[in-house]
Amino acid sequence: MQLYKGYNILNKSVNRDNLSSMLKVLSRAKDTMVNPRMMHFISEIVDPEQFPSKFIQTFKEKFESEVNARNRQRKLEWKQKQKTATEKKYFQERKIPKIEIIYSIESSWKDAPHPDENLAEHGEMIKVDYLHIHMMVIIDVGYNDYGYTELMICTNKAISRISGLQQVNYDGFTCYKDGKENHYGFFKPRDKKSTIKKGEYLNSYWHDLKLEFEDAVIRASYLCKTTQKFIARLSTLVSSPYMALFNALKCAVLSL
Repeated sequence: MQLYKGYNILNKSVNRDNLSSMLKVLSRAKDTMVNPRMMHFISEIVDPEQFPSKFIQTFKEKFESEVNARNRQRKLEWKQKQKTATEKKYFQERKIPKIEIIYSIESSWKDAPHPDENLAEHGEMIKVDYLHIHMMVIIDVGYNDYGYTELMICTNKAISRISGLQQVNYDGFTCYKDGKENHYGFFKPRDKKSTIKKGEYLNSYWHDLKLEFEDAVIRASYLCKTTQKFIARLSTLVSSPYMALFNALKCAVLSL
């Protein structure tokens, strides 16, 4: 690892301006939110031409819509539930949680079936470009008003409603991605076995910014690395769909 303003970050080539912005966002969330939690999501960009120019605003609108839908569902479930004498006789409303988001668009390679069906049947694979977005979503869960599972589901559904991004589908609480059941969807759990860490590991779902701020900075610094960045590979991505995405994001790979 290396140091930046007294904090450990990943030992990679990084953009210092983006590091400064990332640290400001995390610090603001830590200082102003009641109970900030940071969760990591990754989605493929399947149609660069449709990717919104105001991504953060779009994400927040979709996220708020999904949380509102979840709260309506929760109220209906409460009304339908048979209550015992010891249970509350009134419904506790929840506010839409405050959120912050840091994101980074990257390009790498992934394996895909060979376009020749005969070769694909024999397991032949080819390398294809994998354009994707990393998102660190920081959510104020208040006084334990929201749980990990419902926030993961709301975020997955919000991402699926953003033009240009990959989609997942839900049947109740069961998530399907690429036609297969996938519990996490776009969510990336923390790696308990990681040797690059700071402080005590609390759980695999999220970082508590009040208790795990230094480790959260290490994880978020990944989004500030300069390798695999979309703009860094622009010279090799000359097709019009990629150029449309570049025009929307040319001012900053990482936006806050």
